[in-house]
Amino acid sequence: MCGGTPTTDGSLIPLYSVFIGLAVIAVVLRLVARVLTQAYFWWDDLSNLFGFVGRTRPYLGYPSC
Repeated sequence: MCGGTPTTDGSLIPLYSVFIGLAVIAVVLRLVARVLTQAYFWWDDLSNLFGFVGRTRPYLGYPSC
């Protein structure tokens, strides 16, 4: 900022990896629970799935747009 060159720091990558892993587990467990209980998939399940995919795409190397 203010004329300086931006630097990148990879120190948060392990932390991101842990939280993405926890998110994967939570989404998968929720979907498995819906299948095992034979409950209907509704808008909240689809929102969780699309939100998860949309937020993790940049971290997986895909462009966000």
